Amino acid sequence: MADLLQSRREGVNISSELPPVPFILLKKALPKNHIVVGDEAGQIRFLAHQVGAKPEFVERVTDDLLAGFEGKLYVVSTKYKVDLSPELRARTGMWSTEPIVKGSAAINTIVKHTLTLLAGKEKALKRVVLDRVGDMLTKGKTDDVPGLIWAAVWHLSADLPPKPI
Repeated sequence: MADLLQSRREGVNISSELPPVPFILLKKALPKNHIVVGDEAGQIRFLAHQVGAKPEFVERVTDDLLAGFEGKLYVVSTKYKVDLSPELRARTGMWSTEPIVKGSAAINTIVKHTLTLLAGKEKALKRVVLDRVGDMLTKGKTDDVPGLIWAAVWHLSADLPPKPI
């Protein structure tokens, strides 16, 4: 198990059909309840802050845990531990704590979201700038989403240094 977690930290992307946690930055309206799959503590804390709910670690999520409740955030280890009816699943936010790695949709979302925080900046990034800032952000720790957002603000509010050869 430790080997798997270590390989995830080194950039091995384990694909999931669930959206990564940073995608919550793109949502205009949030569902009442949320489920996050994975163990990345920094992303779980970020999601909890965004939805205003305390995370509850459970073995399995079923309709009984969500039906009739609002403001729940459940954390499970794998997506196979979520057993919801189609109606309830459609009304529940489901997220993945996949590692935020170079070139991933998660890091691109963080960089794009940063533009909404910068006054006077263009609202679209050229692909080369998006990739460059994403590459700089993923050289260090990537489990602190707010830290990544503010690092992206710092990089985008100044001229980018020349790319090393």
